[in-house]
Amino acid sequence: MGVQTATLRMLEAVNAVVDKARKINDGIPETVVVLGASGATRSGQKHGHYAPRSWGTRVKSDGDATDRDTYGEIFLSGESLERGAIATVGTIIHELVHAYCNANDIQDTSNGHRYHNAKFRDKAEEFGLSITKAETIGWSVTEVPQTTQELYADEIAELEASISVHRLGFVDLAALGLGDPEKDKPLKRKMQCPTCQEPIVVTKKFWELQGNGGGDYERGVGLLCELHDIGYELFEEGGK
Repeated sequence: MGVQTATLRMLEAVNAVVDKARKINDGIPETVVVLGASGATRSGQKHGHYAPRSWGTRVKSDGDATDRDTYGEIFLSGESLERGAIATVGTIIHELVHAYCNANDIQDTSNGHRYHNAKFRDKAEEFGLSITKAETIGWSVTEVPQTTQELYADEIAELEASISVHRLGFVDLAALGLGDPEKDKPLKRKMQCPTCQEPIVVTKKFWELQGNGGGDYERGVGLLCELHDIGYELFEEGGK
């Protein structure tokens, strides 16, 4: 099986989970699912996010740009697929809870959509997740209990079979001798989100493997702030 076929199969399996969740739980809007790079953050890789009204129907050149249907986006980290199907299903349902809350005017987060409140917890548990609280992000830590695993058994089996590739994360690259911050200290760079000033530290090799070769090195292309989905910018060059 070629890699193009493999990735298409993964997307089909992911969308089957979305379809199942929408059949079981009323009120979840249609969404577009994409796979991509999570980027590197101080706290590690993110597994996914939901962004409302991110996609829209195409408008002809002579049409009214305001007269279109819009859809939210569920982003799944290509790196986090390595966790396997059960954890990925947990992420999908987690993001679908955000989609539901957005569509039904339920404020489920605060602090730039980072802190998950009790309204999110209650709806996520209603959707079949087990949610625990973390100090900085609230009711966000997600697990898939056995009853929900059984409910999605067919979808989990197909998704597990379909995950034959995943995007290489920081640990994978370090194992290949690339992007190890201890080995590459002279080449490290500090970056920050221009909106929230969230800092990260990356190495030049890791940077280039994220698609930031040549003249793009200082622009942050390929590494996105997990809150604002915009590229990090160089603000300090590191040394030894």
